[in-house]
Amino acid sequence: MDIQYKDNRLKEKIYSFDSLKKEYGETIATKILFRLTEIQAVENLEVLKIGPPHYRHRLEGKLKKYFAIDITRKYKIIIEPMNGELERLNTVTSIKIIEISNHYSK
Repeated sequence: MDIQYKDNRLKEKIYSFDSLKKEYGETIATKILFRLTEIQAVENLEVLKIGPPHYRHRLEGKLKKYFAIDITRKYKIIIEPMNGELERLNTVTSIKIIEISNHYSK
């Protein structure tokens, strides 16, 4: 999967284990990097299944063009498909990471 980032600040944070560890703690930082490795390894968004461990799901309302992929039940990677059709996720081969969200802090 081709991965883009909302901005360079987010990209730099994601690729710095120290930054992730400082913001999320070592356990969550490790899980973030593991999940990103999984996302990079797949061919398309369909492969990241709705069930465990990814719990890929489409967001609703004003965020309906985005999907969330679980890091834990609390933390999510929010992504935007950059190509393909949302009704046929096997056509989505490029995504943009919008944020790492603490679902319950909002």
